Amino acid sequence: MLKSGAIFVTFRPTDEQVAAIAATARLFDAVIVVDNSPATDATLHHRFSLPNVQFLENANRGGIAGAFNRGVEALLAGGIDRVYFFDQDSAVPSDYRQLMDEALDSAPEACMIGPKIYDINLRAFSPRYLVSRWTYRADPIPESATALIPCSFLISSGSVATRAALTACGPFREDYFIDDVDTEYCLRAALLGVGVFINPRAVLNHAIGEREEHRFLGVRIRPSHHGALRRYYRCRNGISLSLRHARHSPAFLIHNQKRLAHEIIGVLLYEQRKCKKLTAIGVGIIHGIVSRLGDLREIAPRFHQWLVG
Repeated sequence: MLKSGAIFVTFRPTDEQVAAIAATARLFDAVIVVDNSPATDATLHHRFSLPNVQFLENANRGGIAGAFNRGVEALLAGGIDRVYFFDQDSAVPSDYRQLMDEALDSAPEACMIGPKIYDINLRAFSPRYLVSRWTYRADPIPESATALIPCSFLISSGSVATRAALTACGPFREDYFIDDVDTEYCLRAALLGVGVFINPRAVLNHAIGEREEHRFLGVRIRPSHHGALRRYYRCRNGISLSLRHARHSPAFLIHNQKRLAHEIIGVLLYEQRKCKKLTAIGVGIIHGIVSRLGDLREIAPRFHQWLVG
């Protein structure tokens, strides 16, 4: 029987989040909790002392990509065949593993599958994104859908990857640190012939920042209210990724420029700390163009300190 393991990435988790992770751990054969907190609470080791749980301190080295890589290494070395990825605030239904494992049984050996995402801020289901060389589509997922739906991108939270997929794709890009780590991995998977799907039978609630919806001159604007540091990574990595894939998909490059414009308009019209966020976006664009990637604490420590101050 194939074994399924899970990775939970934590960052200063609350007591409620620790309790939820411990409860969810019972669904899996093995669980790796990777703590990315700058200084780990000594009590976390004790609170995650469960038979099938291994606790690792990562101190945010390589960001969420580094945490994923540490977890994947440990699970694959332990003989796990299917690796699930979760955030610390993921509310995992009791039948989640069963629904996803059933989908995996009918999928290609090398594949990644994500759930149908319900955006709790917008109170709506996220669409299926499908990108080709010349088109970028966002299609609603039919309520009646039950079969696997091919897609181009998955949110990492709630997704599962087979051993064959992880072996084919290799490690997550730690120089991306946080934003677009999952998008880059999905695009890489597609180029390597690894299947990427949505399982519409499995639903996971998810929040992207504090996203809200407005209308400006008839155009829909969805500001996320992320902090300045996240703006830097989102824009830098988006530019880097779209430029790297421009030859394969000019449509993705064009879409990213639209996303960047949307980001700037949202900050200008609806968000606080505009100057700091717009500066972060501008520097992120420059760093993305010149491929100055990695942890901002290391490549520009004083700028990092200013952004988080």
